[in-house]
Amino acid sequence: MLNKKTIKLQLQNARLYLSIKQTWKLNNIRRLARVKKLEPPMNLTDKITSDYKIAFISHYNIHGIIQQCILRLICSLKESQYEVLIISGLLSEEAIEWCINEGVGYMIRKNQGRDFGAFQDAWLSLSQKLISNRCTNLILLNDSVYPLANLVETTWNNFLQGKSDGVLGLTDSYQNGYHLQSYALNIPRIVLNKEWWNNYWLNYPSWGGTAMAIKYGEIGLSQLIIKNKVKLTAIHSIVDVRSYSASEEFYHNLRDICSEHASELILNTILQTMNLSVSKISPAHQLAIPLLMMGFPFIKRDLLEANESLCSDPLLLVTLKTKWVNSSELPEYLKPKPIGYKN
Repeated sequence: MLNKKTIKLQLQNARLYLSIKQTWKLNNIRRLARVKKLEPPMNLTDKITSDYKIAFISHYNIHGIIQQCILRLICSLKESQYEVLIISGLLSEEAIEWCINEGVGYMIRKNQGRDFGAFQDAWLSLSQKLISNRCTNLILLNDSVYPLANLVETTWNNFLQGKSDGVLGLTDSYQNGYHLQSYALNIPRIVLNKEWWNNYWLNYPSWGGTAMAIKYGEIGLSQLIIKNKVKLTAIHSIVDVRSYSASEEFYHNLRDICSEHASELILNTILQTMNLSVSKISPAHQLAIPLLMMGFPFIKRDLLEANESLCSDPLLLVTLKTKWVNSSELPEYLKPKPIGYKN
């Protein structure tokens, strides 16, 4: 049997090994070891003489295609004078050709660290290869959302404009700590030029899985921004969305789109969340339908693929008067979980 002194020594050695291993991983990240290829957007060079706006899109597709709905999103960004860098583990020849023809930048990297790992590699590359202090706005997006077919009729343009005095998101959440939900963030120059912002990406531990990305990425970044006295604003605050969900206006708007029976069923399903604390609600999931009625520009992909939380299905409404979804885009976009086949 091992004595206490031996066990203590083994624990110390294990911690030392883990510390050395993590330092090695971080050094590899800082020297961009995960990046296989980087082609910046056409309008960005090593000698930038004017201000610019840029959007990072974290992308994943097993076949390397850029889905049609994401192509629409990129075109919308470019129309608003954003340069675009799509970050992926794999892009097909057709996808790369499209990027080149459209002046869109692309990065091929090892698929590690989920979306915040992708953003980390992109920011560190931008800082090393380009003049990052000329960037006035940085948008962080991931492809976990389906952009609506009628983006111009949503609050998407409000999001693209950003806020000069703080970070803008589409929705916020109190789950596990207050944060802007990180599938869409617009970050202004007053943050991008801060030393703590660059240090965050230099030290972000992006070798973990989903739990790491939520703790140090989604929640950690928002908490860091709050700590440094920068304002966080959500276009669709969860407080406003919950209030709207119980309003006469929401019910009447539902009745304009679908039947009375369907309206009552949707409303009752949503109202079942009203006895939960705000810290138990994810607005982009449980309140997806009220959000859409308020002009929200996205539908979370997991609602369309699996909906394991049994939230109200936005597809009940999207092909009626509103035309939120182009159904021809879904076969290449959705990735249902494999369930096997019957014999």
